[in-house]
Amino acid sequence: MTTDPAPVLSEILAAVNVQDPRRWKGLEVFPLLLPDGHPPTCELIDELLDRHQVEITEVSDAGAVPTIKVLNRSGSDALILDGTELRGAKQNRMVNVTIVAGHGTTTHVPVSCVEAGRWSYRSNRFASSRHTVASRLRNRKAHHVADNLASCGAPAANQREVWREVGDYLARGRTAAPTSAMDDLFTRHRDRMESVVSDLAAIEADGAMVRLGGQIIAVDLFGHRDTFRKAWPALLRGYAMDAILEDGGGGAPMTAHAARERLRELGGDVTVTHRPVPGVGEYFALRGSRVVGEMVRHGGCVVHVALFPSGVCA
Repeated sequence: MTTDPAPVLSEILAAVNVQDPRRWKGLEVFPLLLPDGHPPTCELIDELLDRHQVEITEVSDAGAVPTIKVLNRSGSDALILDGTELRGAKQNRMVNVTIVAGHGTTTHVPVSCVEAGRWSYRSNRFASSRHTVASRLRNRKAHHVADNLASCGAPAANQREVWREVGDYLARGRTAAPTSAMDDLFTRHRDRMESVVSDLAAIEADGAMVRLGGQIIAVDLFGHRDTFRKAWPALLRGYAMDAILEDGGGGAPMTAHAARERLRELGGDVTVTHRPVPGVGEYFALRGSRVVGEMVRHGGCVVHVALFPSGVCA
């Protein structure tokens, strides 16, 4: 257990300045600004993968569906965002919670399968997909994890429900996927997805609050603007996938003032509970009457806050 006081979410959110949104059909992105950042204390996993300083593999030759292994040979701790999809090995997985994998260590990472029809090696290692899973699935996964952390302390999702929701996405996206892989959905719609990303990727901010079809889907806030800039394209691809499938709608646009009030409401009654998860970061589960989420502290600094409003369906 950590001996330092838990970060106070309401104080963090009170300092956030919500900017006017960028829009693509029913997708609204509100940039979030913090007054004071701190130097990054870790690097994103994709950066280390690009430099071949990290290996991500099954935990053994036999593998285990809910866990994969990260060997970090670099001199930097690695930030692995929840919802990140990793492809390869015996089946594609998504990361259940944000984790910091220490440099020079091996970290076992809790994951969920997003490819129900394969359990055989396609490659010895996992590669980055460069995207999170579709954003509504990421939201639902976060609620599964929050429930399991509260009931038994395990950062696990509901695997059967994840497979069902992946199947629903493939059907709605008219995607032929021989192994029921969510990644095939992104491949099929890549051109439209990258068009959305090119429209909305250039945001100078520390985070984003995203509304889709009239619902706030998620909030991501980072400890440094450079970290958000590097993480945002992968997060945005997850939002873009839902926006493409839903193709607009959702009622009147939201103003920045209304979004600011909504952000304060989400953080108003949240309890912050330290939970042990793998890695060298401190993990705090967030839970309120209308939201769940996570806060990760590393090197004495909060490096990632994610909020997922309740009532969002994939």
